[in-house]
Amino acid sequence: MTELKTTIPFFFQDFINAMYGDPSGLSWYHFVALVVILLFLATIVTSILAFLKNRKARYSPLRQKKATQNENFDGEENDECKKMEWEIEFSSKETEISGSKIGGIPYWCVKDASRPYPTSADGHKMMLLAQINFAKERLGYPFPQKGLLQFFIDVSSTNYGVDLKNPVSGHGHCVVYHSKIDTSVKPEHIRSLGDIPISTEPSLSGSPIRATEFSISFHRRRAKKAVEGASKGGHHHLLGYPFFLQNGDPRDNSECLNGKKYDTLLFELGSEMYEDILWGNGGAGAFLINRADLLKKDFSDVLFYYS
Repeated sequence: MTELKTTIPFFFQDFINAMYGDPSGLSWYHFVALVVILLFLATIVTSILAFLKNRKARYSPLRQKKATQNENFDGEENDECKKMEWEIEFSSKETEISGSKIGGIPYWCVKDASRPYPTSADGHKMMLLAQINFAKERLGYPFPQKGLLQFFIDVSSTNYGVDLKNPVSGHGHCVVYHSKIDTSVKPEHIRSLGDIPISTEPSLSGSPIRATEFSISFHRRRAKKAVEGASKGGHHHLLGYPFFLQNGDPRDNSECLNGKKYDTLLFELGSEMYEDILWGNGGAGAFLINRADLLKKDFSDVLFYYS
């Protein structure tokens, strides 16, 4: 053993001397030993690569399943947003001022005087129907990654603010996107704006939300067509297929300018008798937008309709 310990350093020293121009110490056994060492290292590297390859193959079915589940939301190339949707689930009746919710006190940046609170064509302040905090929900493509999206309707008018002849007019509805949220805003700041209809007010009339509000969350699932949604009662979701109980799809109406432009269901809230949400005789309210506008975060041109 002692002889081996003394031999190994000299073995490598002979190679070092050869590198500096003195190959006199090298002999044939040096090259044989070098080949054996290289073969040994190659065997170790090959074994490690084989182990990693087998480990990857073992977990590939799980990864493939996960990739299949996400293929519709990873980017525009794999976009099939009419086949998948985000189902809205009612979480509780305690809401935050800037949280995702149905009804309740709306968030508004009261410090920004250049952006007045939404009003109808005749000057009535609108009611918050719903708002979505993208920073908390992380819904992915094609939605923004941050900010707050709000849906307002005019409950002082008939048909919840829907213009049946021109549902893109915006006279009775408004969709607002806040790229940034002022965390200092409090409910009392909103109430100071005056005469804002809030869904929790028992005396409020003309609202599809009856004296309540809900905190909401989202669950991704395969989209259901209208006939399936009708058979299962309330249907609340983003993307997927809109549900029109009566009068058909408003985009087919020749009086609706360029109806085919509104190809993406931005948000739909159905009726839930036990949750105190009722549109007319049990229909749904839907907001539709052009996909290109949604990607640009431009919510100035949205079709609103209920049936």
